[in-house]
Amino acid sequence: MPHSMMDGLSVARIVNTFRLGAFSLLLSLSFVSVQINAQEIRAQEFITVERIILDAFVTDAAGNPITDLRPSDFRIRIGGREAVVESVEWIDATAQPTPAELENEVEPKGRRIVVFFQTDFARERIGGQMAIRSYAIDFLKGLTPYDRVAVVSYDSHLRLRQDFTNDLQKLEKAIDESMMVGGAEDPGSKILPSLWSRIDRAEAKMAATPEKALFVIGNALNPIEGAKTLVLFGWGLGRFGRGGVHMIRDYSLAQRALERSRTSVFSLDISKADYHSLEVGLQKASADTGGFYAKTHIFPRIAINKLQRTISGRYEIVLHRPSIPRGRHEVTASLRNNRRAEVMVRAAYEDK
Repeated sequence: MPHSMMDGLSVARIVNTFRLGAFSLLLSLSFVSVQINAQEIRAQEFITVERIILDAFVTDAAGNPITDLRPSDFRIRIGGREAVVESVEWIDATAQPTPAELENEVEPKGRRIVVFFQTDFARERIGGQMAIRSYAIDFLKGLTPYDRVAVVSYDSHLRLRQDFTNDLQKLEKAIDESMMVGGAEDPGSKILPSLWSRIDRAEAKMAATPEKALFVIGNALNPIEGAKTLVLFGWGLGRFGRGGVHMIRDYSLAQRALERSRTSVFSLDISKADYHSLEVGLQKASADTGGFYAKTHIFPRIAINKLQRTISGRYEIVLHRPSIPRGRHEVTASLRNNRRAEVMVRAAYEDK
């Protein structure tokens, strides 16, 4: 073969080899690029942060709200692991709404409060109810015109005495009716939100325990946006038996319903006694939902004043969910600066 022809073939082989190598390199780079992109996607999925909203009432030793806290002031643990506090917002419940908020007639700004009366035939319990009546009225008089209050009672089953309203005369009438067993129920309100339109009436009539009544209320409050307050004028929850007081199954259902609806229970014990067994259930309901328990048989004014101060504002806390398994986990909260403060939050967080 002539030398020039051999040189031409060599050059062709070199060019083809170069092209093949370049193509292989291009494929390799494309593959690497795909791998890098996949790694980036996986990394982005891995660092996705789930957030939890927690409502908190924070008061000093005298029971006055503390209003100047920052994210760094809170120490919150979920499932035993500390959660990163992303933000905290103090919400003044007594502040006057802005003109824009007042124009929103569908969902007027203000607190959503349910007053729950637990009635009974026992003389000492009826006496406690009658004694607390005037203080309950005073509590209502201390609310703002923008708050909406509903009144319910429990005797043989759950009864809705008054749908959400700010009409004091209607609320006073509903409280008086709550002191009795039986009686008419409120047909509902044209003012939104309406509790009547959300309560399952069949379940309300079948609620054979006050705990089941709390479950029905919690479910009815769930569609209503934001945090809610339930003031329980009661004489006890749970059952007394061998080994002390035990919470029945209906209570665990009620606790979860109240958690989902962001409802805090403030239990005001109407029993005329320094101590009684079923107060343990009232204490647990408040501790589990981020409220407090107080007796009313000696100093009812102190209990009502504390309630008014505590619910005058709250913190809405946004947390990063710690790396824990899905399920139900204990929640604990305190302040880092060791203030003599009470931080009231719900006792558990649950996800699936």
